[in-house]
Amino acid sequence: MMVATSAVAERKTAGQRAERATKRRQASMAEHHSHAPAASVADIISRIADHPARRVAELLPWTYRPA
Repeated sequence: MMVATSAVAERKTAGQRAERATKRRQASMAEHHSHAPAASVADIISRIADHPARRVAELLPWTYRPA
């Protein structure tokens, strides 16, 4: 069994902190724009696969409209 070095462990915890911060930011933006955070994220995830890349700005929090 290999033991993670402190540098690897620090990167992992930094990545975890960044992920948590991103989730909090998404929830905050959704609430700020009067969207239910969980519902808006679920809707965006369901729509993104078929959404044209040139119209990705429509899925940003400040322009997002629920389906």
